[in-house]
Amino acid sequence: MDRQRRTVQRIAVAVARATIALTVVACGASPISGHPEGQNCTVPGVTDKEVKIGFLYPATGPLADGFHAFRAGVDARLSAANADGGVNGRTLSYTWRDDASDPATNLVSARALINDDGVFGIIETTGAATGSAPFLHEQGIPVTGLALEPVWGADDNMFTHLSFASPGSITTWGDYAVSQGGRTAFILRTAFSETMRTIAENVSTSLRTAGVRIAGSADVSPSASPTSLGAQIKASGADTLIALTAPDALDQALIGARNAGVPLKVTLSFSPGYDQSLLQKYGRQLAGTSYFLEYTPFELDTPAHWEFLRAMNMYAPQLQPPVQGGALSGWISADMMIRGLQEAGICPTRQQFIHGLRAVRDYNANGLLPAPLDMATNAGQLNTCLSFVKVSDDGTRFNPEPTARCGRKI
Repeated sequence: MDRQRRTVQRIAVAVARATIALTVVACGASPISGHPEGQNCTVPGVTDKEVKIGFLYPATGPLADGFHAFRAGVDARLSAANADGGVNGRTLSYTWRDDASDPATNLVSARALINDDGVFGIIETTGAATGSAPFLHEQGIPVTGLALEPVWGADDNMFTHLSFASPGSITTWGDYAVSQGGRTAFILRTAFSETMRTIAENVSTSLRTAGVRIAGSADVSPSASPTSLGAQIKASGADTLIALTAPDALDQALIGARNAGVPLKVTLSFSPGYDQSLLQKYGRQLAGTSYFLEYTPFELDTPAHWEFLRAMNMYAPQLQPPVQGGALSGWISADMMIRGLQEAGICPTRQQFIHGLRAVRDYNANGLLPAPLDMATNAGQLNTCLSFVKVSDDGTRFNPEPTARCGRKI
């Protein structure tokens, strides 16, 4: 029986090909609507008993550590679905490939998943999706994942719950900064990252629209000098620090700013810093820092969070603590793949998946998103609704705002 075919997953840490067989159920809003036996489904990756999915991410390379949590979330979501029996009677398995965050390798790995491994669709998180995006669109391959590049908004086959890197801006960031007393901002960006440059431009536009003056900016790395950063921030006259950087770089900037006597009213960063382990590492240095999130904060403790944490502890115990934004993004990306298969019907095709998921007007990952997404119109559009959390004064916990803030497009 399908339910007797549960497998135990193992997270690979080296460059290798691995297939993790996961028994998966269609969960969420759509019920099981039939059984595939006897169906003559000839789409690659689909048999009477299984749908094979590809997973593409940087298992190696300088950015690899930042994506292991995402994979753990994918494993947990598929395995949680595993407990209930299958998407229309089919189990899901996945095969993964490494792209090392390199566009050329990304294309080679995507071709291998499609041509050699014969997968139906791909779950992807990487900073190099530009390498394979044209090929995957040409082949009509459904892709779900975390959008870290504008290319995610170009084609109808790519689905995401996160669109910070798309062109344009929203009022949400600026409105939040002003509500916290911000009037003059200094922006820190990750050095050599075009994605962070795009996000920085979007946030800058939002701040200016809200009446916040941009007093300066700097490209930084985790090895940046706190003294130098503090001097730059102080010289700018900023009372607001926007940090689109790695957590280590933000820590150095805050040390420098405080040593220089900068009276910061607002420090605002993005979701990679929303991590309990960082509070354990940096403690009071992060006190008062706010983070904007594309999902509902864990501290709101919803039933959807309970489901996520139960599955993480059961199926991905290697990730500790499990309360990590990267893992939740992986969970949501896998959930979106499952939802697309549900919408595609008993004998799914890639085109039915794309058409069906684009027709969903209220996708909210069972309550994990700040506001429902209209999949028909959200491609290439920034999310206007964001959640915000702030580090407590003693640096021991995140305090969430009780509801999401929703702005407008600029």
